[in-house]
Parts: sequence; structure tokens; C-alpha cells
Amino acid sequence: MMMRSSCKLSRIVFATAAYLAIVPAFADEPTLPKRAAGLWELKTTMNEGNGPRESSLSLCIDTQMENNTVAASMNEHRNNCERYVIEERDGGTVVDAKCKFTGREVTSHTVMSGDFTSSFKVNIESTTTDSKPNDAQTVVVKRTIIQEGTYVSADCGKLEPGHAMAPDGTPVAVQ
Repeated sequence: MMMRSSCKLSRIVFATAAYLAIVPAFADEPTLPKRAAGLWELKTTMNEGNGPRESSLSLCIDTQMENNTVAASMNEHRNNCERYVIEERDGGTVVDAKCKFTGREVTSHTVMSGDFTSSFKVNIESTTTDSKPNDAQTVVVKRTIIQEGTYVSADCGKLEPGHAMAPDGTPVAVQ
């Protein structure tokens, strides 16, 4: 049961990270960092109000994967965000957003730091509000996600680009 929760957490975290990895529409705007190609060790902590849950995995990244993530995220944010501001601040990148995904409003503040070639840290504070038509109840979820990445090697070993593995060797879907 714990492995299933860990895999689910990993899929959620990587989907979230994919949505955040966009480049701005204009060349003079700040850009977001891209991870170096190779094998990364990732540690993720998520808290949705019930205490932190941690997961870790190894992920193989290639340049094409990063470029595809950027393009998909860019389209997603263009279509779903009324506010998406990227700023270079305090030696890192800060993103503030107000978006609507599948009827839910998501407001987020993301701080990215590190060189993204040897290590990085991403801290996401978000609030998701879900209001259903004809339903008097509104559900609000406050979420904190912290992901730390450490570059291991240009060689991914037995992992192919876009593939990930849990510490026990179990494959983990990330795309």
C-alpha cells in the first residue's frame, strides 16, 4: 500500500513539475531553468494538511524530454492561466500563477533555486479551490511540494530518457 501511495505521489509531483516548466512567450522575459540531461536523484516532500509524505526516485532526463515538457507546459499555461508571472529574484526564479484546470482554480507561488546542472530545489505553495455548480460546498486544498534534485551522471545506466525508478527498483511512470 505504501508503494502505491508513493508512486501516486510521484506521478502527481512530476505532473505538477511539468506544468511549471514553461518558457515565457517573449524572448526578453525571464526564462525558467532546465535540468541537465542525465540521471537525477529526486526527493519530493508533499503536504496537503495531513502531514508530509516523502518519496524518492531516480529519473533519466534528456534534452528532448526537457524541450517537450517546456512546449507542453507553455501551451497549458497559455490556455488556462489568467496570471502567470516569471521573475528572476534573489538568485533564483519565482513564478506566481492563477490558473484554472478541469474547473478547479489553482493559485500558486513557486521558488526555484540551484544551478539545475548539479542540483536544484523547487518549493511550490498552492491553493486549489473546487466549486461544483449547484453544490453549496467548496473544497479548498492547500498544498506544499518541495522537490530537491541531485545530478548523478550523464549516463542513465539501464533507465531510458523519461523513465524513473523507485529506490527498490520498481519502475515509476512520470509522463
